[in-house]
Amino acid sequence: MPCEQNSLRQIAPRRRRREGRYPAYTRVSKADGSQVHDLQHDAPVAAGVDPKRIHKDSISGIRDSRSGLDQCLTALAPGTRW
Repeated sequence: MPCEQNSLRQIAPRRRRREGRYPAYTRVSKADGSQVHDLQHDAPVAAGVDPKRIHKDSISGIRDSRSGLDQCLTALAPGTRW
């Protein structure tokens, strides 16, 4: 058991360093204020995503151009370091 406890101590700090580094994306269909990002925002934050790294769009899903999604995908691009 002592070996297992030491292993957990070594892993835990690494997890904390990675917390908040991943991007997230939220979208609501209506920009008129009748739909809000609150619940979609709270879930990634609870999972450890830094609120500054949550990209948002308030736009219909039928549109091809979504700036928040483009920003999130850029953050996930190969070679991106977190």
